[in-house]
Amino acid sequence: MAKRITGDRTISVTAAPQDVEIGYRDFFLVNNSDAVVYFREKGRDGKAVTASTGYALQARSQMPQAITADVLSIVGSGAADVRILFID
Repeated sequence: MAKRITGDRTISVTAAPQDVEIGYRDFFLVNNSDAVVYFREKGRDGKAVTASTGYALQARSQMPQAITADVLSIVGSGAADVRILFID
């Protein structure tokens, strides 16, 4: 069965880490900016993502496959707009 987009959210990312509630939904990230974005699921340790601990999403690119998370920690190498596409 084909997956379909069921919602989306655009967030402004800066060099300060922020948390995004995902609620274990499947999603793709799309980086619409010229900055690199780093992300990972926020673990039980409560630590925010950094460039050295996260997965990099290069400028003007999107994730090749969907992932899921409860809380996503995300940070940019500079100001960035990131679109979260929720799928079902």
